[in-house]
Amino acid sequence: MLARLALLLVCLPSLAAAGPWMRDEGSAYALLSHHGGSDGWTGFYVEYGGPFGWTYGVDVGGHVTGLPQLMQTGIADQDVDGRFRSFVRLPLPLPRGETVPAWLEPWLAALEFTVGQDIESDGTQIKRVGFGGTVGRGFSSRIGDGWTTLDLGLSFAEGDHTRRTYAGVVGVKPMDRLAVELGAFAEQADEFSYQIGPTLQYGFGRIGAARIGLAYRSEGDLQGSVGWSREF
Repeated sequence: MLARLALLLVCLPSLAAAGPWMRDEGSAYALLSHHGGSDGWTGFYVEYGGPFGWTYGVDVGGHVTGLPQLMQTGIADQDVDGRFRSFVRLPLPLPRGETVPAWLEPWLAALEFTVGQDIESDGTQIKRVGFGGTVGRGFSSRIGDGWTTLDLGLSFAEGDHTRRTYAGVVGVKPMDRLAVELGAFAEQADEFSYQIGPTLQYGFGRIGAARIGLAYRSEGDLQGSVGWSREF
């Protein structure tokens, strides 16, 4: 089960909830995604399996549709801001054996340490350091093998810029190329925000996989997302 699930999740990491499964040394995964309309959030996420069984990665995103105009004229009619985060994910051994409760035995866990920077729309740069934890497990169902993950994150910056993130994902793979997941994501920074909704992913073999999603947000609206991923 864990071997099949690890292979499945290689194709399905999420920007907000990658889970505790480590990537094999020398393998990589990349995801390009866009959330919202013409002024939405564009993201690029990369994972790489390094030595010691650790996974390294970079997570970059922002409102960047106004960037070409800003570079040409110095003025943008849309907000240009973003975030950069580099991270290392380490497996966290959980107790195993006859004395461990049955509900704990299938779970895996990992710790994550991050360094990054926020760039505000007025040009302010805020450096960040943080850490987080993630747990996950696989399961079997009548419609296919599935997985669930829970993630918590905390990052610090100078001044009153602490950010807390929470994520939970449940997914299932009813067909060889098709996967369906339901995710809930929340963030507590200057204010609290959340979104919840489904995502579909369909694989096209070696050229990668397409993702399409819909989320209800705390602002009271629905936001669509599209993405393309590939494993190397």
